[in-house]
Amino acid sequence: MSFSKRIELVQFWAYLFTDTLSGGLAYAALHIVRKVHVEPIRFGQEVAIKFDSKFFLGLVLTSLVFLGISGLSGIYRDLARKSRLTLVFNTVASVMITALLL
Repeated sequence: MSFSKRIELVQFWAYLFTDTLSGGLAYAALHIVRKVHVEPIRFGQEVAIKFDSKFFLGLVLTSLVFLGISGLSGIYRDLARKSRLTLVFNTVASVMITALLL
């Protein structure tokens, strides 16, 4: 395998890892905000923050939806030749689509 192909493979896995991590962190942050700020106002009492199977299912599904939309928009294709400005615009567009879907 050539050096440039190895670099592109490392970039691909780095993008997948960071996108999965950011999707999971975003879901966890919104879950905590909902449990700490939104639900006490709505229900009139404090709600316990539980990291149960439903939380982890939502975490995984949210990350997979984000990765799927990013993959369909072409973010992971030909990483070495991408314009960084185009990449930023594609990322913002895919985040907006993901936010509307979720």
